[in-house]
Amino acid sequence: MKNSLLFMKSSIKRNFAALLLILVTAFVLCSVTNLSSKNFTAFSTKTVKVAVIDNDRSRVSEAFITYFLDELNIEVRMDGDFDFFSNELIDRKISAIIEIPKNYESEGIKNGSLGTFEVTSLNDYENAIFINLYIDSYLQAMEGLIKTAKGDTVLFHQLLDSFQTQKIEMNIESAYVRDDRKEQATMGVLTAAGFYCMFVFFIGLSMAFVIMDDRLSGVFERIKVSPTKVWQYVLGTTVYTIVAGLLPILIFVLYLKMNNVIEVIPYSILISFMMLFNLISVAFCFMVAMLSKTKASILTIIVAFCSLGPILGGAYFPVSDSSIIIERLSRIVPHYWYVQVLRDITEEIPVNAGLNAMILILFILLFTLISGGKFARKETGRG
Repeated sequence: MKNSLLFMKSSIKRNFAALLLILVTAFVLCSVTNLSSKNFTAFSTKTVKVAVIDNDRSRVSEAFITYFLDELNIEVRMDGDFDFFSNELIDRKISAIIEIPKNYESEGIKNGSLGTFEVTSLNDYENAIFINLYIDSYLQAMEGLIKTAKGDTVLFHQLLDSFQTQKIEMNIESAYVRDDRKEQATMGVLTAAGFYCMFVFFIGLSMAFVIMDDRLSGVFERIKVSPTKVWQYVLGTTVYTIVAGLLPILIFVLYLKMNNVIEVIPYSILISFMMLFNLISVAFCFMVAMLSKTKASILTIIVAFCSLGPILGGAYFPVSDSSIIIERLSRIVPHYWYVQVLRDITEEIPVNAGLNAMILILFILLFTLISGGKFARKETGRG
């Protein structure tokens, strides 16, 4: 153990770059989460615009327009006919066209029941859904007033005046706000977890350079003729890198808690899988350092793996959106098993996290055994 501590101290002295990479990685994870949330908020909270064609000109239609303007903060346009607004809808300048039929109020009072508004929309599905829900909520309230009035127009107008002094309770809106915050958290956490796949390998790269220096300077050969064990060298060299990869994870989770980000993924699972991927990066970089002959080849292999692996494994976008061939190929890289379990949890899909964890552990063992085999071949060749 004493020798392992000596190797660890040596790694710290020779690998100050890892300290800088810790800060860079932590900064990237926190910044990506923040920027993803802000971009989503800017997109989802943009002003909604609708066109209203009021063919009734009644108290009901007037109250409806006031409701959209004052209570929902939806911009209402009434400066055109259906043909004009159709072009506006095609150009996506408005989200929907709402037509209020002629004699809508008088027929409703006479029949004791209101009809529906005609709503036209194209592909702005998200806003169209909520616009229809807002309309339904408003019409349900009007329906209650009409039934109470029992055909008396004067009484209905009195009830409408009283009703307008109160706010319509909109549970839909509050649910939308909660969903909005959850979407922000999901996008931010998954994006940060994807970027961790890449940046943690840069920390491992700095370790690989230290190992290559030891190989070129003959440290390995001296270890074999000294009382020092190979495992002591491996432990002392890798522990520092493992801790260096763990610190950005802890800073990232602390950032999420301090900013009251919704816990879309249990922190215990998030830390566990990010830590497993940290171990994968250490094992992979150690293996590459043992198999390569130059620093240039180490740099090429690790940069290629940490750049293409996240793309193939679906770290930045779901592989289910890709072709069947890409989806099958994605399973050969550990990134897939790391990101997929996190994405399934956020989508509330039943997932066996233990299976994904076992597969990631098998990747770690595979890379470790290859490195151990390289050590064994060298020692056999000398013997």
